[in-house]
Amino acid sequence: MKKTNTKFWIIFAVATGVVLMLALALSLVLLLKHGDQVVINSKSSNINGHVQISIGTLRGTFEVNSMSVPDGERISLPYEMTVDEGTLTLYVIRDGNVVWEEEIDSEKSGAIELDQAGTYTIYIHTDEGKGIKLDMPRPHVIE
Repeated sequence: MKKTNTKFWIIFAVATGVVLMLALALSLVLLLKHGDQVVINSKSSNINGHVQISIGTLRGTFEVNSMSVPDGERISLPYEMTVDEGTLTLYVIRDGNVVWEEEIDSEKSGAIELDQAGTYTIYIHTDEGKGIKLDMPRPHVIE
């Protein structure tokens, strides 16, 4: 009788483990397939205003940085951006409105000019992008 009881508990433990593993795998698949925002393998730095971001996989929106522009100044934000797979949009919001945007499907460099006082927030948005890199050197005042 003791041998049968031990065998039952071993089978029960293995079956429970298999069910838990399947539930975890299914949850992960559903999260990646239907999640509103997924960010995998991201690294970012902001050293004295120089922003560098690397994202392995992005689905949704990623906040890059926020900055304030003082009254009477014009600011230029140079950027260089690449994406290995997918298309993304780099955009800037001020007071709830998009004031600048650029669609990127491989690589793009340029400058974002901000000429009104206020707080600006920079975002990246994509349905799904892979191998995303953004380099934004320190902003400078336009004379």
